[in-house]
Amino acid sequence: MKLEDYLDDSENSYRQTAKQRGQYKQAFDKRTVQQRQMRYQRNSKIRKLIKEDNVLELDLIAKHCNVSLSTIKRSLSEIGFHYRNGEVVK
Repeated sequence: MKLEDYLDDSENSYRQTAKQRGQYKQAFDKRTVQQRQMRYQRNSKIRKLIKEDNVLELDLIAKHCNVSLSTIKRSLSEIGFHYRNGEVVK
């Protein structure tokens, strides 16, 4: 094998690896965007339940949004509410 052939092969493998990494990064970016959109929609739904419908019990919010209580608590802190003494407070 000549040196030029070796360099061509190594360059081709480098390009292939870079292409695969780029595809992975693009897929990861799409997933991140989808997660951000889902979190925004969930937070909007929770905010609407609390402000407009005056639902202050975590169990009802969790059933309506179909997520766990820990996710509800995290979402509450993201939108400016807290959970104290069994009630949602600002």
